[in-house]
Amino acid sequence: MLYYGFEDEMLRKFFATIFFMMIVSLTGCGGGGGGDSAVNRTINEPASGWTIMVWLDADNNLESAAMQDLNEMEYGLYLAGLGDSAVTDKVKIIVQVDRYGSASSPYTGDNWSDTRRYIIRPDSANITKWTSQRIDNDLGEINMGDAGNLRNFIDYCQEHFPAPNYALILWNHGGGLRKKSSSSSISGESGISSISSLSKAICWDDTNGDDALYTGEITDVLTDIHSVDFLGFDACLMGMLEVAYEYRPGVTGKFGADAISFSPANEQGDGWNYERILNRLKGSGTDTEGDVCYNADSLTANQFATLVAKEYADDDSTYSDDKQTQTAVDNTKVVALKTAFDAFAV
Repeated sequence: MLYYGFEDEMLRKFFATIFFMMIVSLTGCGGGGGGDSAVNRTINEPASGWTIMVWLDADNNLESAAMQDLNEMEYGLYLAGLGDSAVTDKVKIIVQVDRYGSASSPYTGDNWSDTRRYIIRPDSANITKWTSQRIDNDLGEINMGDAGNLRNFIDYCQEHFPAPNYALILWNHGGGLRKKSSSSSISGESGISSISSLSKAICWDDTNGDDALYTGEITDVLTDIHSVDFLGFDACLMGMLEVAYEYRPGVTGKFGADAISFSPANEQGDGWNYERILNRLKGSGTDTEGDVCYNADSLTANQFATLVAKEYADDDSTYSDDKQTQTAVDNTKVVALKTAFDAFAV
């Protein structure tokens, strides 16, 4: 016969409670299954100069070029670090990339078709697997043609990677302005299905019903708190006065940008050369063409736009034809330009 008194009973209940709490704790940790097993990859890293947000929409026939461009960012940041060892404290490059998943990529080592976020980390080799750090908590498939998702991405970057200056780069096919009489695919933009001749858009997402970011949709959904110092369109046919005016800065409640870089004509398939662009942030000296390099902490929006356009022109891999352009715009002057252009048109 067992006998225990009041104190023995209290001890038994105490240890039973501790044992139960241990079991609950163990089953709630990673490996226990369910939603609780998701990896927490959230980090916080402020930048003293710029946070560059890249909307890398590769859910289409440009997937392989997107994989290459992210790798260029890694190598370009490495090159900048050779001249400025503090460049990774000054610049944070956050990429949201959505893949089509059509083939295994040498840059990722495997095949996947969902949407992921990375913070770019320097890599001394420009043709090897990505070394950048994944920072999402399993986003699943995100519609990159939805301005609400773009807004969420900017909110995320502003919260976790605050900086004095922000850049937003939209990467994909571009639509620009088209003739009223045309209702077929955009000239020079293969992989885009038939679209309305009156729509003006960028960033088609093939696996989400060919949805796209329409010019006015962005300003309908984003507000002035999402405004950026530099806005880049790494896409064809976006370099139009109407596009620049839509994103004019300083309008209360409205998304805008102080400077823009875009192309009025077609771009080459792999777009900007990010290796060359980021190399210009090595603090001092010049690049191979003699163009001045900048300290990222003092880089202005207009300087950012100008170096993007210049490095596009200097890129030896650019197609050898006269149908490509890249334009740097001081967008603080676009209202005055529109007024003058309207008067000229009359």
